Amino acid sequence: MDVNEGMLGMARAVPSPSGTAITWQQGDAATLPMPDTAFDVVLCQRGLQYFPQRAAALQEMARVLVPGGRLALSVWRPLERQPFFVALVDAIESHLGAEVGDLQRAAFILGDAEALRGLLTAAGFRAPHIRLVVKLMHSSSLAEYLSGFVAATPMAGAVAAMDDAPRTAVFQVLQTTLRPYGDDTGLAVPMECHVVVART
Repeated sequence: MDVNEGMLGMARAVPSPSGTAITWQQGDAATLPMPDTAFDVVLCQRGLQYFPQRAAALQEMARVLVPGGRLALSVWRPLERQPFFVALVDAIESHLGAEVGDLQRAAFILGDAEALRGLLTAAGFRAPHIRLVVKLMHSSSLAEYLSGFVAATPMAGAVAAMDDAPRTAVFQVLQTTLRPYGDDTGLAVPMECHVVVART
């Protein structure tokens, strides 16, 4: 489910694994268009931080879960724990302004584990189990990764509104700034997340 119909259109264009039926649903996480106790599991991967009404969204996730159902979610750890994204935000703020940089900083707003635990408990989840996970994200091309990343983030509108020349210049600066996060296979980016499992 996604509030953005454009993102759902992209998802629908990807073939589903053989034998798998996926329903793509447009909707707002704060008012889920599903009945009570409809699901055994709810998965929210790096989305909660972007919801304007995070508490309401978690309450809705609890509502649609069966008793004893599981919530699995992941959120970024704090920005200062993400060297690639620190460099990215610095470059964005230098060339697109602080307001656009703030849009990217928002991705890391739930980096405090105890604050996250409090949100989950207040929404009715029992004994949230939070695990720190560090992964190395690979991409064969920094240029391709940046293009896709920017298109899928809140700064997409600001970048799309730019004329071709300054937009090209910004991407060139980003590629230069982020070149240290590459190896002979392409892009290699360390990322830190909190992965949470909680039950209703």
